[in-house]
Amino acid sequence: MPALHLLRPGYRASRILLLACSYAVVGHLCLSHPFAGTHISLIWAPAGLALAGLLRWGQWLWPGVWLGALLINYLAGLPLWIAAGIASGNTLVPWLIVRLLRHYGIHSSLDRRQDLLAFLFIGVVLGASLSALNGASQIWLAGKLPPGLWLSGWLYWWLGDAIGTLIVGTPLLTFSWRRLIPSLRGWRLPETVTVLSLLLLLAVLLFLSDSREAILLTASPLLFIPFLLLSWIAIRAGVGLASLAALAVSVIAALGTLEGQGGFSLGNPHQNLLMLWSYMATMSVITMLITVLLNELTASRQHLELAINGANQGTWDWDLQQDRLEVHLPWRHAGNERLASGDLHRLVHPDDKPLLDEALTRHLAGESASFHCELRLRCRSRQWRWVMARGSLTGRDDRLKPLRMVGMVADISARKRDEERLRLSASVFAHAREAIMITDERFRILDTNDAFTELTGYARGEVLGRVPGSLRPGTEAAYEPVWRQLRNKGYWRGEINGCRKDGTNYTEHLTVSAVLSPAGTPGHYVAMSSDVTLLKQQQQALEYQAHYDSLTGLPNRTLLSRRMTSAMAATRRRQLAICYLDLDGFKPINDQFGHDGGDKLLVMVAERLGQHLGPDDTLARLGGDEFILLLDHIGQRSWQASVDRVLQLLNQPYPLEERQVRLSASIGVVIYPEDGEDVDGLIRRADQAMYRAKQAGRNRCCRFDDEHDSHARARQQMQAEMEQALAERRLLLYFQPKIDMRSGALIGAEALLRWQHADGRLLTPPHFLPQIEATPLDLQLGNWVLAQAVAQLRDWQRRGHGLSLSVNISPHQLQDPGFIPVLERLLAEGEAIAAGRLELEILETAAIKNIKQVTDIIHHCHRLGLRIALDDFGTGYSSLTYLKRLPADVLKIDKSFVIDMLDNPEDKAIVQGIIGLARAFQREVVAEGVESAGHRAMLLGLDCHLGQGFGIARPMPAAEFERWQQQYRPRPCRPEPIRCQPPALSPSLG
Repeated sequence: MPALHLLRPGYRASRILLLACSYAVVGHLCLSHPFAGTHISLIWAPAGLALAGLLRWGQWLWPGVWLGALLINYLAGLPLWIAAGIASGNTLVPWLIVRLLRHYGIHSSLDRRQDLLAFLFIGVVLGASLSALNGASQIWLAGKLPPGLWLSGWLYWWLGDAIGTLIVGTPLLTFSWRRLIPSLRGWRLPETVTVLSLLLLLAVLLFLSDSREAILLTASPLLFIPFLLLSWIAIRAGVGLASLAALAVSVIAALGTLEGQGGFSLGNPHQNLLMLWSYMATMSVITMLITVLLNELTASRQHLELAINGANQGTWDWDLQQDRLEVHLPWRHAGNERLASGDLHRLVHPDDKPLLDEALTRHLAGESASFHCELRLRCRSRQWRWVMARGSLTGRDDRLKPLRMVGMVADISARKRDEERLRLSASVFAHAREAIMITDERFRILDTNDAFTELTGYARGEVLGRVPGSLRPGTEAAYEPVWRQLRNKGYWRGEINGCRKDGTNYTEHLTVSAVLSPAGTPGHYVAMSSDVTLLKQQQQALEYQAHYDSLTGLPNRTLLSRRMTSAMAATRRRQLAICYLDLDGFKPINDQFGHDGGDKLLVMVAERLGQHLGPDDTLARLGGDEFILLLDHIGQRSWQASVDRVLQLLNQPYPLEERQVRLSASIGVVIYPEDGEDVDGLIRRADQAMYRAKQAGRNRCCRFDDEHDSHARARQQMQAEMEQALAERRLLLYFQPKIDMRSGALIGAEALLRWQHADGRLLTPPHFLPQIEATPLDLQLGNWVLAQAVAQLRDWQRRGHGLSLSVNISPHQLQDPGFIPVLERLLAEGEAIAAGRLELEILETAAIKNIKQVTDIIHHCHRLGLRIALDDFGTGYSSLTYLKRLPADVLKIDKSFVIDMLDNPEDKAIVQGIIGLARAFQREVVAEGVESAGHRAMLLGLDCHLGQGFGIARPMPAAEFERWQQQYRPRPCRPEPIRCQPPALSPSLG
């Protein structure tokens, strides 16, 4: 993600203005000494400024380029429309060039050959050509350039843009303090400063001297010394500082030439400038070439060192004339060591010195093509390490006397230990738990251990002198690859299928190694094997579990995806139907008969559907009560008929615990390739169609509808926007005051969510909460609101405000297993909140859907010192039984009843009935929607004392709520006399 300061409008505007001013100032300086007419400069530095600015700091800076180009061309006397055309070309060309360079993956540091070539041919040649084409054409259209001189004008314009891009763009792109400072550590800093000073001094001497003196200097080799100094700087400090130094030299040369000084000041001015152009271009290109070649050489050397170090190998270089040996052994941790041959002998084990001398003598005498010896060297820890030294002569003198040997050293201690272990195993194999078999060079068995008899069933005497493949007829072919590799390499490892004496099969992991005779030829073979039959069976079981449902034995989603992919690849002129099946009414049956009963029912469903599948059809279980039916060759039979048949099969009763239960199914159908061509997309669309079937009444199928899918995508887009809004802190909490309507005293507030949309609108929850209902974002947003409310309540408590705060809890958040732990963590993170100050509002309908779980949650919240309110009371079932079972503290009357109670007797009766219920069950009651003094007086007359609404105050941000509280003055209110009448209950209150 971009840095946050880049997203601020003020930051961008300042950078754009800075680039525009820089472009205009530099352009004015360049046009102060025009080359052709008054509008063409042979050194157009703004071209490099524009390209480097857009490439290094971002293409969003293009307005700065356009404004600067417009200003300088307009001030140069061009008509506004011509100036705008040139500015547009000077902006569009570098913008397009930057896009092209980024497409080719250029590094702005220009430290690779491909970066340099792309910069030169695309940025310099192509970019300058396009810019010159636009500029020359615009000036010609303005009448400032005669038609006969258009080609010359284009050429001069190209020259100016090209050299400007070279000498200005290169340092702007490559210079970096972070790369420069590490390269100038130690003695390199004074060295580079000295060379840089000499370069600038020489530039002044060459280009700012009197023209006659300069002619003598430029005619001498001194003219080429800057190239050498720039190369030195490039090698020591990199292309960034070198290109910056080249820019300084170019500026000095240009100033001197334009002022009639230096070696380029004699003769025709145009010729002088062209010579200067060539000099500067050559200087810049040479600097970059040297740096790139040096980087490639350094990279190659580093790669070689990494390869050697990665292989944990050492190197050695022996100068035979001076008897000086330079050795690098990674395991000695001493870097490069310089030794004499005598020093080397002191490091070699005494038993290995004759072998070393013999191998060296044979190679130096030309008897062997290369030097090879295995020996032991003493480490710094005084321990011996086995190494394998390899090398060869690199040259001889005229008398064929050896001059130099180089080679590598590899640590073979591990291999030697393995060989020693193999030799030891020959004497102790009888006690090993692995089956061990020793054969001669013709693979005839010489000896076996007890574990071999246990594994194969053959006693030792039964196998002596026989070849392993002949123990059981038909197994000879399995051993052929083993013998073949043993003859070629002397080693084999792998798995092989064997047959015991009693005829049972098994799988063994076999390792066979050759034991060399003193003559160096294989004399024996040692085979070690272990029974891996159980491991293979477990592996097969794991593979089965990875591809099949453990309950029903049906393919799972992984195997289904593979089969769908294969069927889709094989489909040519036929279609596939993917049917997403979800059982209706499975959950009540599962709750009634338990998980075991539910599992039995799922198995019966799978068996019933599987018995009526076609030979090319696939039935898979995704999980729970969801299945996928893949119907192939639906061109030959209607998918509708197949699905109807499935629905009929599922509607038939199932015997379960001596009872008959019934099921139905909702099925969503998609057709390949009409409804999509990827597996996940087809399954997702079938799932959407299945939900439509459920919404349409269940026990039916629905074909995928693209329009309905569009609504689903719109919902997903809304969720994505909400996630972004939450990340960008554009979700706010507003607070609506809650008062005691008798005295007017402020007692608390309700936290209400608001979304400050990117388009400027302030959205209320009905505009966005339904789109995220029952999604992970619903839970995330609910926890965020709860955390913000707790933090605000703590802030009020620290300020001494004895206010309560109520927070709405969504049904999905309330039923989440992590709700209580999150609530406990929020309450424990900071200052303790006074009991009863935090109030959680839950919807009446959500509480009734799962009354037992909600009741347990309410009791837990009471133990934490929280209060619970039933929100929008009266809009749900409002059953007296539910009200009795739910230990809520507060009933909140929905504002839809309160708002119209002044004019609607039915709404008034409902409000009166709810208040009566609250008093009867000893619940506190709060009225929402108090819009006027009339509402307030009538509610007091009905014995409702607490209220909130626009008639008291609108919801407001925390800061505004603080100011409102300071200015608020309580005003008591008298209740409106209410005529005695029996409290009317809503139709559902019974």
